[in-house]
Amino acid sequence: MSTLARHFEQLSREFEKERMRDRKQRAAKMPHTRAFLPRTSTKAIVEVYEDVDEAVQEPGPSDEDHVLDKESSGKRSAEASHAPGSMPDGSVVKEPGSEVPSQTSQPDEAATETEVDNSRRESQAGSEDEGAGSDADQSTLTFDDILPDVKEIAASLEPSDEIPEELPRHQKKSLMTMLTNFWAERSASGWTPLDYPINTSDHIFLDSDVVVREDEPSSLVAFALGSEDYKVKLADIRRQWNAPAPSQSETEDSGDGLEMKMTYPVSAARDTGADEDELEKSLLRITSTHLKYQFTEGSAKMMCKIFYAEQFDALRRKCGVADRIIESLSRCLKWDSKGGKTKSVFLKTLDDRLVMKSLSPIETSAFLKFAPAYFNIMAEALFHDLPSVIAKMLGFFQVVIKNPLTNTEIKLDLLVMENLFYDRSPSRTFDLKGSMRNRKIQSTGEQNEVLLDENMVEYIYESPLFAREHSKRLLRASVWNDTLFLARQQVMDYSLMIAVDESRKELVVGIIDCIRTYTWDKRLESWIKDRGFAGGGRNKPTVTSPKEYKSRFREAMARYILTSPVLHLDRSTPSR
Repeated sequence: MSTLARHFEQLSREFEKERMRDRKQRAAKMPHTRAFLPRTSTKAIVEVYEDVDEAVQEPGPSDEDHVLDKESSGKRSAEASHAPGSMPDGSVVKEPGSEVPSQTSQPDEAATETEVDNSRRESQAGSEDEGAGSDADQSTLTFDDILPDVKEIAASLEPSDEIPEELPRHQKKSLMTMLTNFWAERSASGWTPLDYPINTSDHIFLDSDVVVREDEPSSLVAFALGSEDYKVKLADIRRQWNAPAPSQSETEDSGDGLEMKMTYPVSAARDTGADEDELEKSLLRITSTHLKYQFTEGSAKMMCKIFYAEQFDALRRKCGVADRIIESLSRCLKWDSKGGKTKSVFLKTLDDRLVMKSLSPIETSAFLKFAPAYFNIMAEALFHDLPSVIAKMLGFFQVVIKNPLTNTEIKLDLLVMENLFYDRSPSRTFDLKGSMRNRKIQSTGEQNEVLLDENMVEYIYESPLFAREHSKRLLRASVWNDTLFLARQQVMDYSLMIAVDESRKELVVGIIDCIRTYTWDKRLESWIKDRGFAGGGRNKPTVTSPKEYKSRFREAMARYILTSPVLHLDRSTPSR
Protein backbone atom coordinates (compact mmCIF):
# COMPACT_ATOMS: atom_id res chain seq x y z
CA MET A 1 0.00 0.00 0.00
CA SER A 2 2.90 2.37 0.68
CA THR A 3 4.17 1.80 -2.86
CA LEU A 4 0.70 2.52 -4.23
CA ALA A 5 0.46 5.70 -2.17
CA ARG A 6 3.84 6.94 -3.40
CA HIS A 7 2.78 6.26 -6.97
CA PHE A 8 -0.41 8.28 -6.51
CA GLU A 9 1.58 11.14 -4.99
CA GLN A 10 3.89 11.15 -7.99
CA LEU A 11 0.93 11.18 -10.36
CA SER A 12 -0.66 14.06 -8.42
CA ARG A 13 2.54 16.12 -8.57
CA GLU A 14 2.89 15.60 -12.29
CA PHE A 15 -0.76 16.44 -12.84
CA GLU A 16 -0.29 19.66 -10.86
CA LYS A 17 2.74 20.57 -12.98
CA GLU A 18 0.72 19.98 -16.13
CA ARG A 19 -2.08 22.14 -14.83
CA MET A 20 0.28 24.98 -13.89
CA ARG A 21 1.89 24.85 -17.32
CA ASP A 22 -1.49 25.01 -19.00
CA ARG A 23 -2.56 27.91 -16.76
CA LYS A 24 0.57 29.87 -17.70
CA GLN A 25 -0.12 29.31 -21.39
CA ARG A 26 -3.69 30.59 -21.03
CA ALA A 27 -2.54 33.57 -18.96
CA ALA A 28 -0.01 34.51 -21.64
CA LYS A 29 -2.79 34.66 -24.22
CA MET A 30 -5.02 36.93 -22.06
CA PRO A 31 -5.00 40.69 -22.86
CA HIS A 32 -4.62 41.54 -19.19
CA THR A 33 -4.46 39.78 -15.90
CA ARG A 34 -7.54 38.89 -13.93
CA ALA A 35 -8.32 40.31 -10.53
CA PHE A 36 -8.02 37.11 -8.57
CA LEU A 37 -9.65 36.45 -5.23
CA PRO A 38 -9.50 38.91 -2.28
CA ARG A 39 -6.05 40.14 -1.45
CA THR A 40 -6.47 43.83 -0.55
CA SER A 41 -7.40 45.38 2.75
CA THR A 42 -9.79 48.31 3.02
CA LYS A 43 -7.19 50.48 4.73
CA ALA A 44 -6.92 53.68 2.78
CA ILE A 45 -5.68 57.23 2.66
CA VAL A 46 -8.22 59.30 4.60
CA GLU A 47 -8.29 63.08 4.57
CA VAL A 48 -10.64 65.31 6.56
CA TYR A 49 -11.69 68.75 5.34
CA GLU A 50 -13.48 71.48 7.23
CA ASP A 51 -13.75 73.82 4.24
CA VAL A 52 -16.13 72.59 1.54
CA ASP A 53 -14.46 74.69 -1.18
CA GLU A 54 -11.11 73.11 -0.41
CA ALA A 55 -12.68 69.65 -0.47
CA VAL A 56 -14.41 70.03 -3.83
CA GLN A 57 -11.43 71.65 -5.57
CA GLU A 58 -8.84 69.13 -4.38
CA PRO A 59 -7.93 66.99 -7.42
CA GLY A 60 -8.45 63.26 -7.56
CA PRO A 61 -5.84 60.56 -8.20
CA SER A 62 -3.71 61.02 -11.29
CA ASP A 63 -2.14 58.40 -13.48
CA GLU A 64 1.38 59.47 -12.49
CA ASP A 65 0.84 59.66 -8.74
CA HIS A 66 -0.07 56.52 -6.89
CA VAL A 67 -3.42 56.73 -5.20
CA LEU A 68 -1.95 55.67 -1.88
CA ASP A 69 0.87 58.21 -1.76
CA LYS A 70 1.52 59.20 1.83
CA GLU A 71 2.62 62.73 0.87
CA SER A 72 -0.33 65.07 0.22
CA SER A 73 0.36 68.76 -0.50
CA GLY A 74 -1.49 71.32 1.57
CA LYS A 75 -3.13 68.76 3.88
CA ARG A 76 -2.48 68.05 7.52
CA SER A 77 -1.62 64.35 7.85
CA ALA A 78 -1.47 62.07 10.87
CA GLU A 79 -1.34 58.36 11.53
CA ALA A 80 -4.92 57.02 11.86
CA SER A 81 -5.95 54.16 14.11
CA HIS A 82 -9.22 52.24 14.37
CA ALA A 83 -9.18 52.50 18.16
CA PRO A 84 -12.18 54.49 19.49
CA GLY A 85 -11.45 58.11 20.29
CA SER A 86 -8.17 58.20 18.39
CA MET A 87 -9.20 60.67 15.66
CA PRO A 88 -7.07 63.82 15.77
CA ASP A 89 -8.37 67.27 15.00
CA GLY A 90 -6.46 67.46 11.75
CA SER A 91 -6.44 65.26 8.70
CA VAL A 92 -6.01 61.54 9.04
CA VAL A 93 -3.76 59.40 6.88
CA LYS A 94 -3.78 55.62 6.98
CA GLU A 95 -1.11 53.42 5.54
CA PRO A 96 -2.27 51.31 2.62
CA GLY A 97 -2.48 47.63 3.39
CA SER A 98 -2.46 45.41 0.39
CA GLU A 99 -1.56 41.79 0.53
CA VAL A 100 -0.07 40.67 -2.77
CA PRO A 101 0.30 36.92 -3.15
CA SER A 102 3.93 35.86 -3.32
CA GLN A 103 5.27 33.96 -6.28
CA THR A 104 6.37 30.50 -5.15
CA SER A 105 7.99 29.29 -8.34
CA GLN A 106 11.78 29.74 -8.63
CA PRO A 107 13.78 29.68 -11.89
CA ASP A 108 15.70 26.54 -10.85
CA GLU A 109 12.51 24.79 -9.92
CA ALA A 110 10.97 25.73 -13.25
CA ALA A 111 13.92 24.25 -15.11
CA THR A 112 13.73 21.07 -13.05
CA GLU A 113 10.01 20.81 -13.73
CA THR A 114 10.65 21.14 -17.45
CA GLU A 115 13.19 18.30 -17.42
CA VAL A 116 10.89 16.07 -15.42
CA ASP A 117 7.99 16.84 -17.74
CA ASN A 118 10.09 16.05 -20.82
CA SER A 119 11.24 12.74 -19.37
CA ARG A 120 7.70 11.97 -18.33
CA ARG A 121 6.44 12.64 -21.85
CA GLU A 122 9.09 10.36 -23.36
CA SER A 123 8.26 7.54 -20.93
CA GLN A 124 4.58 7.86 -21.67
CA ALA A 125 4.86 8.31 -25.42
CA GLY A 126 3.80 4.78 -26.10
CA SER A 127 0.75 4.89 -23.88
CA GLU A 128 -0.27 8.28 -25.26
CA ASP A 129 0.00 7.03 -28.84
CA GLU A 130 -2.11 4.00 -28.03
CA GLY A 131 -4.71 6.04 -26.18
CA ALA A 132 -4.64 9.03 -28.55
CA GLY A 133 -7.95 9.68 -30.15
CA SER A 134 -10.31 12.42 -31.07
CA ASP A 135 -12.18 14.45 -28.48
CA ALA A 136 -15.35 12.78 -29.54
CA ASP A 137 -13.89 9.35 -28.82
CA GLN A 138 -12.75 10.52 -25.38
CA SER A 139 -16.14 11.97 -24.58
CA THR A 140 -17.82 8.62 -25.29
CA LEU A 141 -15.59 6.59 -22.97
CA THR A 142 -17.45 4.84 -20.16
CA PHE A 143 -16.19 3.88 -16.74
CA ASP A 144 -15.85 0.25 -17.79
CA ASP A 145 -13.73 1.28 -20.79
CA ILE A 146 -11.30 3.18 -18.59
CA LEU A 147 -11.18 0.65 -15.73
CA PRO A 148 -12.31 -2.70 -17.19
CA ASP A 149 -11.23 -4.75 -14.15
CA VAL A 150 -12.61 -2.42 -11.54
CA LYS A 151 -15.57 -4.68 -10.78
CA GLU A 152 -13.26 -7.66 -10.23
CA ILE A 153 -11.08 -5.61 -7.90
CA ALA A 154 -14.11 -4.37 -6.00
CA ALA A 155 -15.46 -7.91 -5.70
CA SER A 156 -12.24 -9.05 -4.12
CA LEU A 157 -12.64 -6.38 -1.43
CA GLU A 158 -16.30 -7.09 -0.59
CA PRO A 159 -15.99 -10.20 1.63
CA SER A 160 -13.64 -8.44 4.04
CA ASP A 161 -14.66 -5.58 6.30
CA GLU A 162 -11.13 -4.19 6.30
CA ILE A 163 -9.06 -3.10 3.31
CA PRO A 164 -6.29 -5.64 2.78
CA GLU A 165 -2.76 -4.42 3.22
CA GLU A 166 -1.75 -5.59 -0.22
CA LEU A 167 -3.69 -6.42 -3.39
CA PRO A 168 -2.95 -9.50 -5.48
CA ARG A 169 -0.03 -8.92 -7.78
CA HIS A 170 -1.99 -9.20 -11.05
CA GLN A 171 -4.71 -6.85 -9.79
CA LYS A 172 -2.16 -4.33 -8.58
CA LYS A 173 -0.40 -4.31 -11.94
CA SER A 174 -3.68 -4.00 -13.80
CA LEU A 175 -4.86 -1.12 -11.54
CA MET A 176 -1.60 0.78 -11.91
CA THR A 177 -1.70 0.47 -15.70
CA MET A 178 -5.32 1.67 -15.88
CA LEU A 179 -4.71 4.66 -13.58
CA THR A 180 -1.60 5.67 -15.49
CA ASN A 181 -3.50 5.58 -18.81
CA PHE A 182 -6.43 7.47 -17.27
CA TRP A 183 -4.14 10.19 -15.92
CA ALA A 184 -2.34 10.54 -19.25
CA GLU A 185 -5.54 10.73 -21.31
CA ARG A 186 -7.31 13.12 -18.90
CA SER A 187 -4.55 15.65 -18.43
CA ALA A 188 -5.14 19.24 -17.33
CA SER A 189 -5.55 20.44 -20.89
CA GLY A 190 -8.27 17.91 -21.51
CA TRP A 191 -10.70 19.44 -19.01
CA THR A 192 -12.96 22.32 -20.04
CA PRO A 193 -11.69 25.43 -18.18
CA LEU A 194 -14.21 27.05 -15.85
CA ASP A 195 -15.16 30.69 -16.26
CA TYR A 196 -13.68 32.92 -13.60
CA PRO A 197 -16.53 34.07 -11.30
CA ILE A 198 -15.23 37.66 -10.91
CA ASN A 199 -15.00 40.11 -13.80
CA THR A 200 -11.84 42.11 -14.38
CA SER A 201 -13.73 45.29 -13.48
CA ASP A 202 -14.85 43.91 -10.08
CA HIS A 203 -12.74 44.50 -6.98
CA ILE A 204 -12.99 42.50 -3.76
CA PHE A 205 -11.56 43.58 -0.40
CA LEU A 206 -10.86 41.29 2.52
CA ASP A 207 -12.84 43.04 5.26
CA SER A 208 -15.82 44.34 3.30
CA ASP A 209 -18.96 42.69 1.97
CA VAL A 210 -19.30 45.26 -0.83
CA VAL A 211 -17.87 44.41 -4.23
CA VAL A 212 -16.68 47.57 -5.99
CA ARG A 213 -17.74 47.46 -9.64
CA GLU A 214 -16.25 49.94 -12.06
CA ASP A 215 -19.44 50.12 -14.14
CA GLU A 216 -21.54 50.80 -11.01
CA PRO A 217 -20.22 54.00 -9.37
CA SER A 218 -22.61 53.77 -6.44
CA SER A 219 -20.83 50.61 -5.25
CA LEU A 220 -17.77 52.72 -4.38
CA VAL A 221 -20.00 55.04 -2.33
CA ALA A 222 -21.47 52.05 -0.49
CA PHE A 223 -17.94 50.72 0.09
CA ALA A 224 -16.80 54.02 1.65
CA LEU A 225 -19.94 54.37 3.81
CA GLY A 226 -19.49 50.81 5.06
CA SER A 227 -15.84 51.18 6.04
CA GLU A 228 -14.97 50.96 9.73
CA ASP A 229 -12.95 54.16 9.58
CA TYR A 230 -16.00 56.13 8.41
CA LYS A 231 -18.13 54.76 11.24
CA VAL A 232 -15.48 55.54 13.84
CA LYS A 233 -15.07 59.09 12.57
CA LEU A 234 -18.81 59.75 12.70
CA ALA A 235 -18.96 58.50 16.28
CA ASP A 236 -16.00 60.70 17.24
CA ILE A 237 -17.57 63.75 15.60
CA ARG A 238 -20.81 63.23 17.52
CA ARG A 239 -18.93 62.84 20.81
CA GLN A 240 -16.96 66.04 20.24
CA TRP A 241 -20.11 68.15 19.95
CA ASN A 242 -21.87 68.18 23.29
CA ALA A 243 -22.71 71.88 23.31
CA PRO A 244 -26.31 72.91 22.52
CA ALA A 245 -27.15 73.70 18.94
CA PRO A 246 -26.76 77.36 17.92
CA SER A 247 -29.90 79.43 17.86
CA GLN A 248 -31.54 79.84 14.49
CA SER A 249 -31.69 83.24 12.86
CA GLU A 250 -35.01 85.00 13.05
CA THR A 251 -37.35 84.41 10.20
CA GLU A 252 -37.80 87.34 7.85
CA ASP A 253 -41.04 89.19 8.32
CA SER A 254 -43.02 88.62 5.16
CA GLY A 255 -46.64 88.70 4.18
CA ASP A 256 -46.38 85.16 2.88
CA GLY A 257 -44.30 83.79 5.74
CA LEU A 258 -43.75 80.12 6.47
CA GLU A 259 -46.54 78.20 8.10
CA MET A 260 -44.50 76.76 10.94
CA LYS A 261 -47.17 74.52 12.44
CA MET A 262 -49.77 72.34 10.80
CA THR A 263 -52.03 69.64 12.10
CA TYR A 264 -50.95 67.40 9.21
CA PRO A 265 -47.59 65.73 9.98
CA VAL A 266 -45.30 64.82 7.13
CA SER A 267 -44.55 61.14 6.66
CA ALA A 268 -41.05 60.32 7.91
CA ALA A 269 -39.77 57.03 9.23
CA ARG A 270 -38.80 57.30 12.90
CA ASP A 271 -35.47 56.02 14.10
CA THR A 272 -36.55 54.78 17.52
CA GLY A 273 -32.98 54.06 18.64
CA ALA A 274 -31.71 57.60 18.07
CA ASP A 275 -32.12 60.63 20.27
CA GLU A 276 -34.28 63.20 18.47
CA ASP A 277 -32.51 66.17 20.00
CA GLU A 278 -29.06 64.89 19.06
CA LEU A 279 -30.19 64.20 15.51
CA GLU A 280 -31.58 67.71 15.15
CA LYS A 281 -28.37 69.22 16.54
CA SER A 282 -26.30 67.21 14.09
CA LEU A 283 -28.51 68.24 11.19
CA LEU A 284 -28.31 71.93 12.12
CA ARG A 285 -24.56 71.95 12.82
CA ILE A 286 -22.99 75.09 11.36
CA THR A 287 -19.57 73.50 10.93
CA SER A 288 -19.24 70.68 8.43
CA THR A 289 -16.86 67.76 7.95
CA HIS A 290 -15.96 66.34 4.55
CA LEU A 291 -14.08 63.07 4.17
CA LYS A 292 -11.95 61.77 1.31
CA TYR A 293 -11.20 58.07 0.95
CA GLN A 294 -8.69 56.66 -1.53
CA PHE A 295 -8.37 52.96 -2.29
CA THR A 296 -6.31 50.82 -4.60
CA GLU A 297 -6.77 47.28 -5.86
CA GLY A 298 -4.34 46.01 -8.44
CA SER A 299 -4.05 48.65 -11.14
CA ALA A 300 -7.35 50.34 -10.19
CA LYS A 301 -7.29 53.64 -8.31
CA MET A 302 -10.49 54.73 -6.62
CA MET A 303 -11.49 57.82 -4.66
CA CYS A 304 -14.73 58.78 -2.89
CA LYS A 305 -15.39 62.15 -1.24
CA ILE A 306 -18.21 62.36 1.29
CA PHE A 307 -19.57 65.89 1.71
CA TYR A 308 -21.41 67.07 4.84
CA ALA A 309 -20.86 63.69 6.46
CA GLU A 310 -22.49 64.45 9.82
CA GLN A 311 -25.51 66.31 8.46
CA PHE A 312 -26.42 63.76 5.82
CA ASP A 313 -25.92 60.92 8.29
CA ALA A 314 -28.37 62.55 10.70
CA LEU A 315 -30.85 63.06 7.85
CA ARG A 316 -30.59 59.42 6.78
CA ARG A 317 -31.06 58.17 10.34
CA LYS A 318 -34.09 60.38 10.85
CA CYS A 319 -35.65 59.17 7.60
CA GLY A 320 -34.98 55.54 8.56
CA VAL A 321 -32.72 54.66 5.64
CA ALA A 322 -29.34 54.56 7.40
CA ASP A 323 -29.47 50.77 7.81
CA ARG A 324 -30.41 50.08 4.18
CA ILE A 325 -28.53 52.68 2.19
CA ILE A 326 -25.30 50.64 1.91
CA GLU A 327 -27.22 47.62 0.66
CA SER A 328 -29.13 49.77 -1.83
CA LEU A 329 -26.09 51.63 -3.17
CA SER A 330 -24.05 48.44 -3.59
CA ARG A 331 -25.76 47.76 -6.93
CA CYS A 332 -27.07 50.21 -9.54
CA LEU A 333 -27.78 50.54 -13.23
CA LYS A 334 -27.90 53.38 -15.71
CA TRP A 335 -31.36 54.89 -15.84
CA ASP A 336 -32.77 56.60 -18.91
CA SER A 337 -34.72 59.37 -17.23
CA LYS A 338 -37.23 60.78 -19.68
CA GLY A 339 -38.54 64.31 -19.56
CA GLY A 340 -35.35 66.18 -18.66
CA LYS A 341 -33.29 68.23 -21.10
CA THR A 342 -30.01 68.05 -19.22
CA LYS A 343 -27.15 65.78 -20.22
CA SER A 344 -26.73 64.49 -16.69
CA VAL A 345 -26.10 60.83 -15.97
CA PHE A 346 -28.92 59.19 -14.03
CA LEU A 347 -28.46 56.01 -12.02
CA LYS A 348 -30.98 53.95 -10.11
CA THR A 349 -30.32 51.30 -7.48
CA LEU A 350 -31.40 47.78 -8.31
CA ASP A 351 -33.89 47.75 -5.43
CA ASP A 352 -35.50 50.86 -6.98
CA ARG A 353 -35.28 52.86 -3.73
CA LEU A 354 -32.74 55.53 -4.66
CA VAL A 355 -31.97 57.70 -7.68
CA MET A 356 -28.59 59.33 -8.38
CA LYS A 357 -27.98 62.32 -10.62
CA SER A 358 -24.59 63.59 -11.78
CA LEU A 359 -24.15 67.33 -11.32
CA SER A 360 -22.21 69.71 -13.53
CA PRO A 361 -19.49 71.88 -11.93
CA ILE A 362 -21.89 74.85 -11.81
CA GLU A 363 -24.60 72.72 -10.18
CA THR A 364 -22.06 71.27 -7.73
CA SER A 365 -20.98 74.73 -6.62
CA ALA A 366 -24.61 75.84 -6.27
CA PHE A 367 -25.59 72.79 -4.24
CA LEU A 368 -22.70 73.09 -1.79
CA LYS A 369 -23.78 76.65 -1.03
CA PHE A 370 -27.43 75.63 -0.89
CA ALA A 371 -26.89 72.60 1.41
CA PRO A 372 -26.89 74.38 4.84
CA ALA A 373 -30.22 76.05 4.07
CA TYR A 374 -31.57 72.69 2.87
CA PHE A 375 -30.65 71.09 6.20
CA ASN A 376 -32.54 73.87 7.99
CA ILE A 377 -35.82 73.30 6.15
CA MET A 378 -35.45 69.52 6.49
CA ALA A 379 -35.08 69.99 10.26
CA GLU A 380 -38.29 72.04 10.32
CA ALA A 381 -40.11 69.43 8.25
CA LEU A 382 -38.88 66.34 10.08
CA PHE A 383 -38.77 67.61 13.67
CA HIS A 384 -41.41 70.38 13.73
CA ASP A 385 -44.03 69.14 11.23
CA LEU A 386 -43.53 71.87 8.65
CA PRO A 387 -45.42 70.80 5.49
CA SER A 388 -42.95 70.26 2.66
CA VAL A 389 -42.85 68.21 -0.54
CA ILE A 390 -39.18 68.73 -1.44
CA ALA A 391 -37.75 65.36 -2.44
CA LYS A 392 -35.26 64.21 0.16
CA MET A 393 -31.59 64.40 -0.88
CA LEU A 394 -29.73 61.81 1.17
CA GLY A 395 -26.09 62.44 0.29
CA PHE A 396 -23.62 64.10 -2.03
CA PHE A 397 -20.47 62.30 -3.18
CA GLN A 398 -17.63 62.69 -5.63
CA VAL A 399 -16.52 59.43 -7.24
CA VAL A 400 -13.32 58.89 -9.25
CA ILE A 401 -12.34 55.50 -10.70
CA LYS A 402 -9.31 54.95 -12.94
CA ASN A 403 -8.08 51.62 -14.27
CA PRO A 404 -5.75 51.58 -17.30
CA LEU A 405 -6.18 47.83 -17.80
CA THR A 406 -9.92 48.12 -18.43
CA ASN A 407 -9.69 51.62 -19.97
CA THR A 408 -12.00 52.94 -17.27
CA GLU A 409 -11.93 56.59 -16.24
CA ILE A 410 -14.94 57.89 -14.33
CA LYS A 411 -15.41 61.15 -12.46
CA LEU A 412 -18.90 61.94 -11.23
CA ASP A 413 -20.44 64.30 -8.68
CA LEU A 414 -23.38 62.20 -7.51
CA LEU A 415 -26.43 63.52 -5.68
CA VAL A 416 -28.35 60.68 -4.02
CA MET A 417 -32.12 61.22 -3.78
CA GLU A 418 -35.13 59.21 -2.78
CA ASN A 419 -37.16 57.62 -5.55
CA LEU A 420 -40.54 59.31 -5.24
CA PHE A 421 -42.25 56.50 -7.12
CA TYR A 422 -40.76 53.53 -5.27
CA ASP A 423 -43.18 50.61 -5.07
CA ARG A 424 -45.57 52.46 -7.36
CA SER A 425 -46.96 51.76 -10.81
CA PRO A 426 -48.14 55.18 -11.99
CA SER A 427 -50.30 55.32 -15.10
CA ARG A 428 -49.12 58.88 -15.89
CA THR A 429 -46.21 60.98 -14.70
CA PHE A 430 -45.91 64.76 -15.08
CA ASP A 431 -42.97 67.18 -14.76
CA LEU A 432 -44.58 70.55 -14.03
CA LYS A 433 -42.97 74.01 -13.96
CA GLY A 434 -46.04 76.19 -14.39
CA SER A 435 -44.96 77.43 -17.84
CA MET A 436 -46.70 76.99 -21.20
CA ARG A 437 -43.67 77.74 -23.34
CA ASN A 438 -42.37 74.65 -25.16
CA ARG A 439 -43.79 72.45 -22.42
CA LYS A 440 -45.47 69.75 -24.50
CA ILE A 441 -44.31 66.43 -25.89
CA GLN A 442 -45.97 64.00 -28.22
CA SER A 443 -47.37 61.28 -25.99
CA THR A 444 -46.49 57.76 -27.14
CA GLY A 445 -48.03 55.81 -24.28
CA GLU A 446 -44.71 54.21 -23.32
CA GLN A 447 -44.10 53.11 -19.78
CA ASN A 448 -42.36 55.70 -17.54
CA GLU A 449 -43.11 58.44 -20.06
CA VAL A 450 -42.87 61.90 -18.47
CA LEU A 451 -45.40 64.47 -19.67
CA LEU A 452 -45.17 68.26 -19.31
CA ASP A 453 -47.40 71.20 -18.43
CA GLU A 454 -49.36 71.47 -21.67
CA ASN A 455 -49.95 67.72 -21.57
CA MET A 456 -51.31 68.17 -18.04
CA VAL A 457 -53.76 70.86 -19.20
CA GLU A 458 -55.07 68.55 -21.92
CA TYR A 459 -55.29 65.66 -19.47
CA ILE A 460 -57.24 67.48 -16.75
CA TYR A 461 -59.61 68.86 -19.41
CA GLU A 462 -60.76 65.30 -20.05
CA SER A 463 -60.10 63.78 -16.60
CA PRO A 464 -59.75 66.41 -13.85
CA LEU A 465 -57.56 65.57 -10.88
CA PHE A 466 -59.42 65.95 -7.60
CA ALA A 467 -58.09 65.77 -4.05
CA ARG A 468 -59.95 65.81 -0.76
CA GLU A 469 -60.10 69.11 1.04
CA HIS A 470 -57.52 68.30 3.73
CA SER A 471 -55.13 66.85 1.12
CA LYS A 472 -55.46 69.94 -1.05
CA ARG A 473 -54.79 72.17 1.95
CA LEU A 474 -51.69 70.17 2.83
CA LEU A 475 -50.41 70.34 -0.76
CA ARG A 476 -51.07 74.07 -0.96
CA ALA A 477 -49.25 74.72 2.34
CA SER A 478 -46.30 72.57 1.23
CA VAL A 479 -45.94 74.29 -2.14
CA TRP A 480 -46.31 77.67 -0.44
CA ASN A 481 -43.55 76.92 2.10
CA ASP A 482 -41.16 75.31 -0.35
CA THR A 483 -41.42 78.02 -3.01
CA LEU A 484 -40.84 80.73 -0.40
CA PHE A 485 -37.78 78.91 0.89
CA LEU A 486 -36.39 78.34 -2.62
CA ALA A 487 -37.00 81.95 -3.66
CA ARG A 488 -35.04 83.17 -0.63
CA GLN A 489 -32.15 80.96 -1.72
CA GLN A 490 -32.32 82.42 -5.27
CA VAL A 491 -33.31 78.99 -6.62
CA MET A 492 -35.50 78.61 -9.69
CA ASP A 493 -36.24 76.15 -12.51
CA TYR A 494 -37.47 73.48 -10.08
CA SER A 495 -40.31 71.10 -10.92
CA LEU A 496 -43.22 69.43 -9.22
CA MET A 497 -43.37 65.75 -10.11
CA ILE A 498 -46.88 64.27 -10.03
CA ALA A 499 -47.60 60.58 -10.54
CA VAL A 500 -51.16 59.33 -10.95
CA ASP A 501 -51.50 55.97 -9.18
CA GLU A 502 -54.88 54.77 -10.34
CA SER A 503 -54.62 51.41 -8.58
CA ARG A 504 -54.42 53.10 -5.15
CA LYS A 505 -56.39 56.21 -6.15
CA GLU A 506 -53.52 58.43 -5.01
CA LEU A 507 -51.36 61.27 -6.30
CA VAL A 508 -47.64 61.12 -5.50
CA VAL A 509 -46.00 64.56 -5.51
CA GLY A 510 -42.54 65.97 -4.86
CA ILE A 511 -40.40 68.97 -5.83
CA ILE A 512 -37.16 68.05 -7.62
CA ASP A 513 -34.23 69.90 -9.26
CA CYS A 514 -34.24 72.53 -6.53
CA ILE A 515 -30.54 73.40 -6.62
CA ARG A 516 -30.18 75.68 -9.67
CA THR A 517 -29.64 79.30 -8.65
CA TYR A 518 -30.39 82.38 -10.75
CA THR A 519 -26.86 82.99 -11.99
CA TRP A 520 -25.71 85.18 -14.90
CA ASP A 521 -26.16 82.42 -17.48
CA LYS A 522 -29.76 81.89 -16.42
CA ARG A 523 -30.34 85.64 -16.52
CA LEU A 524 -28.98 85.74 -20.06
CA GLU A 525 -31.15 82.77 -21.08
CA SER A 526 -34.22 84.46 -19.61
CA TRP A 527 -33.45 87.76 -21.42
CA ILE A 528 -32.97 86.04 -24.80
CA LYS A 529 -36.19 84.07 -24.52
CA ASP A 530 -38.13 87.03 -23.21
CA ARG A 531 -37.11 89.09 -26.28
CA GLY A 532 -38.38 86.32 -28.55
CA PHE A 533 -35.01 85.39 -30.07
CA ALA A 534 -35.52 81.72 -29.17
CA GLY A 535 -39.13 81.37 -30.27
CA GLY A 536 -41.94 80.38 -27.97
CA GLY A 537 -44.58 82.91 -29.06
CA ARG A 538 -46.20 85.17 -26.52
CA ASN A 539 -45.69 82.82 -23.56
CA LYS A 540 -43.20 83.87 -20.94
CA PRO A 541 -39.93 81.90 -20.80
CA THR A 542 -39.61 79.01 -18.39
CA VAL A 543 -36.56 80.56 -16.72
CA THR A 544 -37.43 83.75 -14.84
CA SER A 545 -36.32 85.44 -11.65
CA PRO A 546 -36.90 83.41 -8.45
CA LYS A 547 -39.66 85.77 -7.31
CA GLU A 548 -41.60 85.52 -10.60
CA TYR A 549 -40.98 81.79 -10.79
CA LYS A 550 -42.41 81.35 -7.27
CA SER A 551 -45.64 83.22 -8.07
CA ARG A 552 -46.18 81.44 -11.39
CA PHE A 553 -45.46 78.06 -9.83
CA ARG A 554 -47.97 78.55 -7.02
CA GLU A 555 -50.76 79.65 -9.34
CA ALA A 556 -50.22 76.78 -11.77
CA MET A 557 -50.15 74.06 -9.10
CA ALA A 558 -53.39 75.41 -7.65
CA ARG A 559 -55.03 75.10 -11.10
CA TYR A 560 -53.74 71.63 -11.90
CA ILE A 561 -55.21 69.86 -8.85
CA LEU A 562 -58.74 70.74 -7.80
CA THR A 563 -60.60 70.30 -4.53
CA SER A 564 -63.08 67.47 -4.57
CA PRO A 565 -66.65 68.76 -4.11
CA VAL A 566 -68.22 67.74 -0.80
CA LEU A 567 -71.95 67.52 -0.21
CA HIS A 568 -72.91 69.38 2.98
CA LEU A 569 -76.28 68.57 4.54
CA ASP A 570 -78.04 70.84 7.00
CA ARG A 571 -79.30 68.32 9.54
CA SER A 572 -81.24 70.98 11.45
CA THR A 573 -83.79 71.24 8.62
CA PRO A 574 -86.20 68.27 8.65
CA SER A 575 -86.37 66.42 5.37
CA ARG A 576 -89.69 66.17 3.57
